[in-house]
Amino acid sequence: MHILDIGIREAVIYAVLAWLFLRYSAIMISLAVFFSGLLALLIFPTDIWYSLFALAVMGIGLGLLLYRYHLRREALFQQMKRPRTYTATRDEFHR
Repeated sequence: MHILDIGIREAVIYAVLAWLFLRYSAIMISLAVFFSGLLALLIFPTDIWYSLFALAVMGIGLGLLLYRYHLRREALFQQMKRPRTYTATRDEFHR
């Protein structure tokens, strides 16, 4: 019977990667898609038809990263919006 032989270093690396995936799942998915496209670009021959697939996968990964960044900026912008100020001296709240 063969027992799984994992050192403490590998266990810590897997735990950190699992924590990152659970905490930042959208970012980790987009990075995984990007790096899988990069790996496909390195593994496949340098023919243009094989490169198009890898470049498309890398573009999807970058698009997901940029979309996540855009959503984060929009959320921060909504939080930073100043509250509405009153311009009239007399309104329905102050008579």
